[in-house]
Amino acid sequence: MRINMAISAVFAAWIFIKRSAEYKPLQFLAFAFVYRIFEKLKSFEPSVSPTYTEDGEDTGRALRMGKRLLRSLGLVFGCIAVSSLAYTGVLNLIEFVGGYIPAFLYNNQELLVTASTSIMLYVMASYYR
Repeated sequence: MRINMAISAVFAAWIFIKRSAEYKPLQFLAFAFVYRIFEKLKSFEPSVSPTYTEDGEDTGRALRMGKRLLRSLGLVFGCIAVSSLAYTGVLNLIEFVGGYIPAFLYNNQELLVTASTSIMLYVMASYYR
């Protein structure tokens, strides 16, 4: 959990200090957590006895790894999508109710999306099994 928190804190601090980094921290955050969640899913996967073909290959190994990779990619990019859609929804709601969007919210999209994504990914990587 401390490693996940450190990863999230580093990328949130990077975007907080830089303010405009063209979503580079978010990209690296996604790569880091895809790996972290992939490894966690591998450790929690029940052991399966391999079935070998005539050539000595385990046919199910690649399939299991592919499923783990797709699950981890889906979880990470799902967190990014939820964060981005929540930001857009909040802006639309504020504009609908108040008529204008505050400059802080409008000018800090990268900061808010990356920070909220890092929090969601920390929780996902720490508690999801």
